[in-house]
Amino acid sequence: MYDIKAVLFDMDGVMVDSNPYHRRAWPIYGKKIGLEINEELMEKHVYGHTNHDALENLFNKKLDKTLTNKLGEEKEAIYRDLIKADLKPVDGLIDFIKFLKEKDIKMAVASSAPRSNIDFILDSFNIRSAFKVIVDGNMVKSGKPNPEIFLKAAEMLGYSSAECLVIEDSLAGVEAGRRAGMPTAGITTTHSKEELAPVAFADQNFTNFKELFLQLSK
Repeated sequence: MYDIKAVLFDMDGVMVDSNPYHRRAWPIYGKKIGLEINEELMEKHVYGHTNHDALENLFNKKLDKTLTNKLGEEKEAIYRDLIKADLKPVDGLIDFIKFLKEKDIKMAVASSAPRSNIDFILDSFNIRSAFKVIVDGNMVKSGKPNPEIFLKAAEMLGYSSAECLVIEDSLAGVEAGRRAGMPTAGITTTHSKEELAPVAFADQNFTNFKELFLQLSK
């Protein structure tokens, strides 16, 4: 399906089905900081965005990054506490990573998540060594759907956009991959195939990595 040399992985909703836990963590944290955060607000302002952008959206004003980093880490501590007992990779992820390593296809994490959460997942799944490059939300000026994070990951790997496959779950993330000029696969942990394709023009959508593996191995 793709003639690729690198795969750029989002993390939340791609490596781990974490969104149900973020969905629980945001309202809990919102109460602590005086915000009522519901599903509609999360769909519009949180999913696929950096914590800085999400918090600016939720407060509806510009915020200093030092403050949003502090607030974001407080919220992420709640998320990690909620998910730790149920932590497991998305179906087929580990075998898919092994397949890419065997094919000498380079891998990068390109996630809006803070580094603390990325480290938590990579170390929990013992897959850190598979990734040559890690780009987190604090390493870019503009969050998704801006394509900056994927363009930066591709540049750090040394490949062109056309040589990189993006794997995403959010509408903002799939749109960012498309705007980066990269083939983009949507994993349907967060949105259905129908929701992903018409809105963000994903090239292909998959339920899990087993389906994606079958396509790439043809």
